[in-house]
Amino acid sequence: MRKSLKAVGAVFVTKLPIPTNIRYSLDVSWVSPDFGTEAKVSLIDTVDGINAKREIALPVGMVTINVVDGKGRPVAGAEVSLGAVKAKTDAAGKAVFESVPLEREGKGITYQIVVIREGEEVFRDTETFSVAKTSVTVIGQLFDLSVFVKGAAGQGLPFATVTLKRAGVVVGHFTTDEGGSVTIPKLVAADYEVEATYKGYTGSVKVSKADLIAGKSAEITLPPYIEIAGMPLTFATFLALIIGIILLIIVIVVIAFEYVRWRGRRVGIFPPPPPKK
Repeated sequence: MRKSLKAVGAVFVTKLPIPTNIRYSLDVSWVSPDFGTEAKVSLIDTVDGINAKREIALPVGMVTINVVDGKGRPVAGAEVSLGAVKAKTDAAGKAVFESVPLEREGKGITYQIVVIREGEEVFRDTETFSVAKTSVTVIGQLFDLSVFVKGAAGQGLPFATVTLKRAGVVVGHFTTDEGGSVTIPKLVAADYEVEATYKGYTGSVKVSKADLIAGKSAEITLPPYIEIAGMPLTFATFLALIIGIILLIIVIVVIAFEYVRWRGRRVGIFPPPPPKK
């Protein structure tokens, strides 16, 4: 006849009359109130053999889930669900779960793992854990976006401010390098708007979810054509400046020529102009 006993303070106590000269089957189990799964071990031994063990270790332990992107970089701040329990990844991309039932009668227990970042699901699968396997690395579906900010002449604009928006909400601010490029890493698959600002000039472009998944880069062209003394000029402004400089040179040459002629007459180098009739 089988008897079921409950542990009190993790100690089994029974006053039932038990013969000591036969072997018994002892099942020990614990159901996690958080995960809803059961850790269980079974023993077959005599009373003396069971007593000699002094303690029975249930297969319950800590599980670590490492979340990385497709390039192996850790993903921080992601929400990881192991079954019904949730945890956040730290700066190293690790989410730790404690008191997880790992085995039931020597067999591992399977859990569903879901990873959510910025409100988007980036990973979903099942994984079986056991005493021998308490950690796993999962790859989240995240993508990099390359942005090139250039001027009207095709030149890269250095240190331009790039603002990334998703559904009108700012995701982050970034700065282009000396060549006008910046890479925004680990983005969830979604539609974005990329805005660039450079010395008072602003432009934007939209990046679709399909473009992001396909690895397409975003280019933003701003009006500056050239910079003079650190001041950006559009092509029209630059052309007007060149024309203005040419006109100024012509005026200066004419004035200088007239001055030389006037001075020459004063000193007798040039004959005086003919009298008016």
